Amino acid sequence: MAKARLTFRNLLHYFPTVDLPLQLTDETHFVFSRENRILPEDFVYTFLVQEETPDPYTEYLPCFRLEGMGQFTGLVVWKAAIMDYSYTLFTFDAKGQQIAKQIIAGSKSNGETLLLRQATIDGEGTISVVEGIGDAEGKYDPSTSRNFQFELLESGDILQMVDPIDN
Repeated sequence: MAKARLTFRNLLHYFPTVDLPLQLTDETHFVFSRENRILPEDFVYTFLVQEETPDPYTEYLPCFRLEGMGQFTGLVVWKAAIMDYSYTLFTFDAKGQQIAKQIIAGSKSNGETLLLRQATIDGEGTISVVEGIGDAEGKYDPSTSRNFQFELLESGDILQMVDPIDN
């Protein structure tokens, strides 16, 4: 099979469109892994994470594409690294230039604690996130949970919404 040329258009072929709303949990990547194949390193380090050094222990799974929310294309990727699993939203302009990136869900552990973050993306550009911290045995303290939102602007910028009660 011929190797795909490194173009933004070819990158988009790895990302199916989906119906919103959509929830991202620590189990959702199993659904995407049945339908999508791992993103080739050339595409990862050309379009997504140019500043990172290639790591043989990290894989990037294309999840889905967001379109029709503004002047951008959004791509959600699941990154599987050692003790660090994350869903990252990348936004691009029409020419394939990256506008913004934001981790919106996933889990991360230092061996003693586990940070778990789940997100729901609606059709209006709002990403609602809930996160909590547990110990190595999976026991969670509800007082460590917090909710927050990101807003996808028509420009493709991603803003974290501030709760006036917390200020």
